[in-house]
Amino acid sequence: MRELDALRAQSPTAPIILVTTFSLGFNYLKLLYYLKKNGAIVVLMTGAQYINGAHDIQSLSGKGYFDALWVANPFVHEMPYLAKHYDFDIIHALVGTYSPYPFSELLRHAKSPVIIDYIDFRELMYDDGNHVDREAHKHAFNIIDSELEFTLWHDIFTLADGIIYKDSPLFFNHLTQKHKHTPKAIEFQSYVCKEWICDNKRNKNEFPVRAVFAGGLQQNKGQHDYKTCETTFDVAKTLVKQGFEFTIYNGCDAGQGGFEHYNQLAQEESLFHYNTAIPNDMLAQALCTHDIGWNYQHFEQGTETAFCHGNVMSSKIFNFLEAGLPIISSKYTGYVTHYLKTHSIGFGVTQEDIADFRNVVRSQDWKSIYAAVIRAQDDLSMERHFPRLAAHYEDVCKKKLFHSNN
Repeated sequence: MRELDALRAQSPTAPIILVTTFSLGFNYLKLLYYLKKNGAIVVLMTGAQYINGAHDIQSLSGKGYFDALWVANPFVHEMPYLAKHYDFDIIHALVGTYSPYPFSELLRHAKSPVIIDYIDFRELMYDDGNHVDREAHKHAFNIIDSELEFTLWHDIFTLADGIIYKDSPLFFNHLTQKHKHTPKAIEFQSYVCKEWICDNKRNKNEFPVRAVFAGGLQQNKGQHDYKTCETTFDVAKTLVKQGFEFTIYNGCDAGQGGFEHYNQLAQEESLFHYNTAIPNDMLAQALCTHDIGWNYQHFEQGTETAFCHGNVMSSKIFNFLEAGLPIISSKYTGYVTHYLKTHSIGFGVTQEDIADFRNVVRSQDWKSIYAAVIRAQDDLSMERHFPRLAAHYEDVCKKKLFHSNN
């Protein structure tokens, strides 16, 4: 607590914000960076020491992301305790696919307003739009008491002072009906960080032939999204056979072994390249040597419902935009494809399209698509959208926080 008091004393007019999550994802570095850039004192508390299990958060100290860092153990006790005993201006809780219990406890004990930021809507992953397959949900997340699980999600949605979501508004509307509650809420993405933009190195006189995937691939079969690891492997083999170069940057690979089939394919195929995780502030520099951002997964082979995958969003889109890349998505992930189409920055494909992807590529107006990508680097930037987040904070806590915010 003394460290927080010292920070407040150094900058008495700056808002002090607790950002907390069990496991920090790379794309949330943008949130931290822009909070600090706009004058906030950022206190980061996590339950895991590594970002996506790959990079030590402590290595980011002094780089403009946070002023104080706590890796809590156990997170479920220490995080609510801190929120109960310190008067933050606002608490921004990043809720992913982990247990809802710590965040339910946070809402019960916090003395400051709490905004719940849904990275994923875990409670909707086995919801078909009409009812939830609780047995599938229990199996996927190793839950003992399903009734308690969904009671806690209800509490989180109804007790939060504000909500942030990234997926389709249909999800949010579905939850307002399900929980009979309409909270203060905004849609807010992991938008383009202009400081990370890198000039694209592609040959503008050629059709795109170099595809790149950047995201988390799980090798643990117990993970709910394990299928993505296997189906991305199938895609890589299919595209390489057609003469496309395919590169992977796996945000979940810390270089400690595993992913043998990917490494073996890289040895066998000169057009396939496999890389371990790199921090997101360095990612655009790696991606910009390619032509297409690959955001396609065969989700129809997964266990989650079509309602779930038809309405999820993907933060990878903005990493690709930072590198000047158009994006390919699966038509099965309908909201992602809709987002790409709305901004003219890419398009959706099916498995059948992938089987003959060369013809798909040749049928596109790439000049127009690449021009739209450049426009989107500004239209979909954190710089442009941060004032909406600041306004949401101030609406929730009923006071001015960001004095530079108009």
